[in-house]
Amino acid sequence: MDGSDFEDLLTGELSASVRWQKSIPCPCTDARGYADQICPICYGIGISYGATSPPFRCGLIAQNAKVRAALMQTMGPGGVGESVLVLPYSAPCYTEIRDGDRIWDERVAERYRVVLTPGTQITLPFGYRGLTALVRSSDKTKLLPVEPPVLQELRVAQVTVPTTLSFYAPRGYTVVADMSQVRSFGEGLPRKLSLSLLDASLRSPRAAQTIRR
Repeated sequence: MDGSDFEDLLTGELSASVRWQKSIPCPCTDARGYADQICPICYGIGISYGATSPPFRCGLIAQNAKVRAALMQTMGPGGVGESVLVLPYSAPCYTEIRDGDRIWDERVAERYRVVLTPGTQITLPFGYRGLTALVRSSDKTKLLPVEPPVLQELRVAQVTVPTTLSFYAPRGYTVVADMSQVRSFGEGLPRKLSLSLLDASLRSPRAAQTIRR
C-alpha cells in the first residue's frame, strides 16, 4: 500500500477544493516569544501569512461533538478542531503544512461582519466578494450605507471613521494539530490534520469585533 492508492478517493468528485496559506513567524518577536504590539506587519500577533496557494483537492471532513470528545482523551482539548483535513501526497503543501497555517474551503461562502475603527485594519481573505460598508449618522440614531474603503496592497482595508464592513469569503480554518500516524509500511500516505474554524484571526487584535454570520 502506498499513497497512490488514495489519490482517486481524495481528489475525486466528492473531495473539497481548498487553498493553503502558510503562517510565517514575524521578525518582531523577541527571544521570549513576545511580539511588538505596534508592528506594521503582524499587528502584535507575531505571525504573518504568505500568499494563498492555487486551489487543490483533498478530503475535508467535519467532526461531530462525540468524535471530538473521543479525540480529546488522547490529544487534549487544544489539539482537536471542528474538522479533519486529509492531504494526498500530491497536495502542494503535503510536506510543508504546519500548525498555525490556514486552509480556505472554496465550497462554502460565509458572511463576515467586521466592526473596524480608525487606526486598525483588516486583510480581506482571498476570494472575498460583496464588500459593503455602514457608518453611523451624524445624530448617531441609524446606520447609513457608504462606499467601501479603497483597498490597499494585499487586500488591506482601513477606515477614517468607525465602519461596519460586510463581505462573503470562503470558509477559513486554522491548522491546530498534525494527526498523522507513523506507519511501518507504505510511502506517501495521506496526512491528517485537525482544523479549527477561523474567526477572530481574520483581523488585527487592535481592531474591533469580527462576527461570522
